[in-house]
Amino acid sequence: MNLNKICNDVLKSNTKIRFTGVLNSRGDLVASKNRTDSRLLSDNEVNMAVHYTYDRWTNLKNLEFKLGKELESITNYEKVTTISMALEKDLFLFSLEPGSNYRKIISDVRKIIEPPVKTKSKSKTSKAKIKKTSTKKRQSKK
Repeated sequence: MNLNKICNDVLKSNTKIRFTGVLNSRGDLVASKNRTDSRLLSDNEVNMAVHYTYDRWTNLKNLEFKLGKELESITNYEKVTTISMALEKDLFLFSLEPGSNYRKIISDVRKIIEPPVKTKSKSKTSKAKIKKTSTKKRQSKK
């Protein structure tokens, strides 16, 4: 999975998105992209915000067995909306302009970061086994 490409694709998908990043299970920001025209935080402040997000994420994992896996977390500030979403074993982070339709944007982002689910078709041998089993059951009932 190319995390830089995912960050770039999400950033380009909507002009309301300001920042994208991936936080790994050790708390490292392993990929990120941001718009240059709307930076609110310095690099140090971004690192601090990422650290706080990591702390919240890891602390809530203690309740995961009761609540289930975190799907998304949304925090609205006066000047920005921050969102975190599960990305396999990592956490995908992004921020939006205030007042954005974050529900629609989350749905669109999910389509980018989550690969389509592949359905397995039954093989010919599996279909033949089912047919053979069904025939045996009918014959034993007679």
